Amino acid sequence: MSFWLISLFIFGVGILFVNDIIIFPNYAAVLLFGPPILVLLENSSPMGSDNVLLPIAVLIILHIAQTA
Repeated sequence: MSFWLISLFIFGVGILFVNDIIIFPNYAAVLLFGPPILVLLENSSPMGSDNVLLPIAVLIILHIAQTA
């Protein structure tokens, strides 16, 4: 639960600084779907591979939000 709230806070504050790149509907989608996806990835990744999977997943989520 704490990882969920921290990633929600980081996405919420961090994306505010790039508001000219990501439009509001995509911002809302990232806030709604980003943290749960990251929590599922972190909990299901075996033997420390979350250290690689989570940054890649964040880059993919933000790239999709920017280009959509």
